Amino acid sequence: MSPEMQSDQWRAAIKWGADPPDLDTHVKWGTSTVAWNNRYVGATGPGMAQGMLEVDDTDGYGPETAYMSDVGKCDGESHKCDIKYMINDYDETGSMAQNSEAHVTLYNGDRVAGEWKIMECPDAVSSDGNWWHVFTINSKTNELKWHCQMGPSTHVLLAVGQNNVTADVDFESYVGPFPGRFLRKRNRLARQARELAAKQAAAGAHNVKNLRQKKLSM
Repeated sequence: MSPEMQSDQWRAAIKWGADPPDLDTHVKWGTSTVAWNNRYVGATGPGMAQGMLEVDDTDGYGPETAYMSDVGKCDGESHKCDIKYMINDYDETGSMAQNSEAHVTLYNGDRVAGEWKIMECPDAVSSDGNWWHVFTINSKTNELKWHCQMGPSTHVLLAVGQNNVTADVDFESYVGPFPGRFLRKRNRLARQARELAAKQAAAGAHNVKNLRQKKLSM
């Protein structure tokens, strides 16, 4: 159990098995990161959260805990205000999802805000198997914004020339795991939209040419 906290305080605890032995907590927001090599981050400006790695377990089982305070006062965009909690396999075995049985519990104030098992979140594990994005807290609203059992936030309008194409590309509201995947998908959709627009323009030009030729032959 976590000691009782105030409503603007959060604590995340991870437990796992013997293998891999060293799963590391990373808590990221703005330009700040709390991790084994930087265990405390104070407020970097007005309204910014603070974070601390309370326990760093390096030989299996846990619990390893991270504590966040002054949450809910941030004023800015999601890059600045979203607090992302991620787990890294320090030894880069690539087997964390298959072998670790990792289980994260998130506490807020006097309640349990959520519990997640890595085996139930395959889409939130990186392609190399060494990172697990577990949840994101919105430090503007002091609420859980995303967790690994949810799908990514979607739907945006891409402007391509004179054509508007709907695609899954909203970076501001995107809170799911691994922006690299998201950006690759965005670029692919944008390229497809440009190709479609070019084909439509070429077809239109061809039709105009045919109409002119018919007019001249009359």
